[in-house]
Amino acid sequence: MTSALEGLFVEMQTKGWMSKNFDPRAAAVLIQAYALGKIIDDIVDEKVDEEAWNQLINKIIDRVFSD
Repeated sequence: MTSALEGLFVEMQTKGWMSKNFDPRAAAVLIQAYALGKIIDDIVDEKVDEEAWNQLINKIIDRVFSD
């Protein structure tokens, strides 16, 4: 999965759709960690506020992946 996501990031960077200011493999691992975090939140008693989670993810997308 890491390699597949990495390839997608490289392709998007090459096409100019995403910033080239980040390492595609590191981004692939970040996406997987994000998914794992949501799974963990699904099984805990005290869940993260959905709006707070979405705001954080949007900030990451805006500041890391966009030019």
